[in-house]
Amino acid sequence: MNNTTVKTLQELSNTLMRDLTQEELNLILEKGVDYFISEKLGMNESEFNGLKKIEDIISAYCTKSQEDFDKELEGDIEVPYYALKSIVHAMEDKMKGKAQEDCVNKKEAVDSEDQCDEIEAKALELCSLLNKIPGSADNWMREYVKLVKDHTTVLDVLKSEQCLQTEDERIGDILDAIKDSVIDACIEKLKTDGEIELDPEIMSEVTSKIWHTQDNIRINITNNKLKVEFK
Repeated sequence: MNNTTVKTLQELSNTLMRDLTQEELNLILEKGVDYFISEKLGMNESEFNGLKKIEDIISAYCTKSQEDFDKELEGDIEVPYYALKSIVHAMEDKMKGKAQEDCVNKKEAVDSEDQCDEIEAKALELCSLLNKIPGSADNWMREYVKLVKDHTTVLDVLKSEQCLQTEDERIGDILDAIKDSVIDACIEKLKTDGEIELDPEIMSEVTSKIWHTQDNIRINITNNKLKVEFK
């Protein structure tokens, strides 16, 4: 047993942006935070400080002023830069991969080569627009990547004829489609698991849709956890 405090554990949990598991808590209490970071997480001091910086950058971008955000970009941001860049690339690959998968599945129905080119072009356009979605929607993007398996709703926005739209309007439509997909995915998970942990904004939207579309339900909200009984 070491002298790890509750405050230290909370600060570590905040930096990781998630709750510590019981196994992790036991390890920290037995061998200390430094051991947990270096051996369990496999991070050196620079990498762990980079993780803290990622949290500070995202928080400033989403919740503070431009001046505060600019200050967070001062100093060594190499670790946050490459980490966040990798995340964006992974999201782009996921969207492009889904578009290519749709293309393969529909080869027998239409001219496959033409359709593949069209879908790939739409996927590339979508990736470009996704990069321009404001940071205030990061909570929706995280849940989209985590929960949504069927990207049809978002891709359909690109397939529709929107010639007279501005780019901002186009991005707005895509963000609306992402939010709709997330809400539906959350409801499906609730039907399967009975509960889900969400941030307040998303939870409000999910709860509102459930109230307006479902009968004979019971809803319980504790902290950030939403529990629903479908009767």
